[in-house]
Amino acid sequence: MIILVSCLYLLGIFLLFSKPLMPEVYIENLNLLVLSLQAFILLLLIAHRNLRIYLESRSEIFLTYSLSFFFYSFLFLGMIFQSLGFWFADMRKPGIFLLWRQFKIIWISGIYLALSKTLFERKKFSLVSTFLLGLASYSWFFYGLFFSGVKNSIEFTMYGFLYFLLTPFSFCVGILFLWYGKKNRLLSPKYLSYGFILLGITYMAWSPWHLTSLYFVWFTIFNISLVFLLIGFSLASIERPSSS
Repeated sequence: MIILVSCLYLLGIFLLFSKPLMPEVYIENLNLLVLSLQAFILLLLIAHRNLRIYLESRSEIFLTYSLSFFFYSFLFLGMIFQSLGFWFADMRKPGIFLLWRQFKIIWISGIYLALSKTLFERKKFSLVSTFLLGLASYSWFFYGLFFSGVKNSIEFTMYGFLYFLLTPFSFCVGILFLWYGKKNRLLSPKYLSYGFILLGITYMAWSPWHLTSLYFVWFTIFNISLVFLLIGFSLASIERPSSS
C-alpha cells in the first residue's frame, strides 16, 4: 500500500508541474446528461440502502455513509444542470466549479469519519481528524482556484486533490475492505473493495482524458464502480462476520 500511494504522489507531482491539457470537447451534451443521471440515481440508492441499514441497526456509521453518498449525489445533480446548459452549473468557471465540487470534499470527509469510527476507539480523534481533512481540502481548493495564479486553475486544483488525496484514499479504503472481507469471510466488503478501487482508477484517468471523448468511457466505468458499492452495501445488511 505504501508503494502504491508513493507512486500516486510522484505522479501527482509530475502533473502539478506539467499540467497536461488535451483538446477540449463540448461537454454540454446527451452523454453527460445520461451518465450524470445514472450516477445521481445510483448514489441516491446507495444513500437509501445505508439509511435502511441505520434504521435497522441504529449504527451511526451507516448513517454517516448514507449522508456522505447523499451529499455526493449533489455533484452529479449539478452535472445534469450543466449538460442542459444552465449558467449556475457552468463548471468551467472556478467559483461555480467549487460550488458543486465541494460535495466531493464532503463525501470523502464523511467516508473517512465512518471508517475512523470503526478503526479508532477515540471519538474525539475521529471528529478532529475529519475536520482537519475537510479544512485541508477546502484550503487547497481555494488556493488552487483563486490564489495560485495558475492559468489552468481548475486542472491544477483537481490534479492535486485527486492524486494526493482522493485516489490514494480510494485505493486504501478498497484494500482495507478487501482485507476485512477475507478475514471475516464476508462477500459485502469485497464488493465494496472492488467499488472503491475501481472508483480510484477512474479518478486517476481524469487528468489525461477529462477534456476528450474518452472522458465518457471513464464516466461509464465510474458508474460501474457505484454498482459494486450498491451491491456491497445491500449485502452488508444481511451478512454477519464469521465466528471462525
